[in-house]
Amino acid sequence: MSLSHPLPRVLIVDDTPANIKVLIAMLQDDYELSAATSGQQTLNLLAKGQRPDLILLDVMMPGMDGYEVCATLRRDAATRDIPVIFVTAKTDADSEALALASGGVDFIHKPLNPVVVRARIRLHLERARQQRELEALNLQLQRSLAARIEVEQELADWRAREMEFCSTIQQQLLFGTPPPDLQGYSVAYHSEPSQGVDGDFYTFTKLGPTSFEVLTGDVMGKGLKAAMTAAGIKSAYDKALARLCAKCLAGLPSPAELVNAIHADITPRLIQLETFVTMTLLRFDNATQTVTWVNAGHMPTLLAPKDGREIIDLIGGNMPLGIHESEVYEEHVDAFEIGDTLLLYSDGISEAVDPENVPYGDERVKRILDLGQRSHAKPPMIMNSLRSDLADYTQVTAGADDKTVIVIQATPIPAAPPSDRPGGDLDRSLCMSPLGS
Repeated sequence: MSLSHPLPRVLIVDDTPANIKVLIAMLQDDYELSAATSGQQTLNLLAKGQRPDLILLDVMMPGMDGYEVCATLRRDAATRDIPVIFVTAKTDADSEALALASGGVDFIHKPLNPVVVRARIRLHLERARQQRELEALNLQLQRSLAARIEVEQELADWRAREMEFCSTIQQQLLFGTPPPDLQGYSVAYHSEPSQGVDGDFYTFTKLGPTSFEVLTGDVMGKGLKAAMTAAGIKSAYDKALARLCAKCLAGLPSPAELVNAIHADITPRLIQLETFVTMTLLRFDNATQTVTWVNAGHMPTLLAPKDGREIIDLIGGNMPLGIHESEVYEEHVDAFEIGDTLLLYSDGISEAVDPENVPYGDERVKRILDLGQRSHAKPPMIMNSLRSDLADYTQVTAGADDKTVIVIQATPIPAAPPSDRPGGDLDRSLCMSPLGS
């Protein structure tokens, strides 16, 4: 055998030299052999680092017998995995059981049969080799698993940082707040983020003391791409409003003009990005007690009249932005009188599910609005009733989408000065100052 593949080492332990000679004659061509004549000598050899691949161990020896030697080897981490085959003249079951109990892997009965001896040695050397390979593979797998866990933890940390970043974008860029000094309207709003980052957005823009706009929408998909696209839509709205307001002599641009300007600006890029945006733009004017709106494939807006009439779905027939460049967006006008209530909500509310995976649905939203309107509830109460009912329905399970709700109610105001009336002189600050949300 070559130096790169040395012969297996076998240690023969027997207090009778003649027995050692017999085994050497049988095995010397195939193995590197060494011998010991007592149990203590065996332990001394192993303590010096002379480690065999297999031990042939006699049972009956003076001083330390074979059982005691084997048990001692099994208690030592350095020698416990060396296979020990007992060589014995004992054939009774108790002796064989004791041999196995002390840690032996097999036993060979005297007188020795060369064929049996060689076969048993080959068998247990092969088993030992397979065991070593298995342990090495197991160690490699453990190291690989530890490395994978470390990588997964790093990835989880990176995702957590990304989520924190996206959440900051969402809160600072995508969600606006109503003007604090708005007259003639009571507004309540709430947005509850999902486990991920979505493309929901909304903004409020004051057009005068008694008029304002709400732009709300949802970008297809999730994550940073959706959030950044939503921020782009809000930016396109600001630019369109500023550009059209520059023509102040023509008056305030209509909601349809604004949406079509946003559409012309953003749809070609949305098509390139293979995404689309649903949105609704609503303009409230307390002086005329109307709401003018454009719906671009978005969730219906619910309008509850003060007199208890049936709730109206403001939905329209236009497609989302990013579908067809030739789409022309149309506006609609509905009465929005003092005491009327309007509710906007995201699909994260209607599509939230109970433990049986049944969606909350639009009808439950309508029922909450109808009950609130009939009881003359203010927007905060209606909003909180919806949130409470949704939490009971879903048993407060995390949703797949953001849950956004905005409730707006028309309220009495003092007579507005002429400069604030629609069609009158537009507030010049809208044309000269940056637009905020």
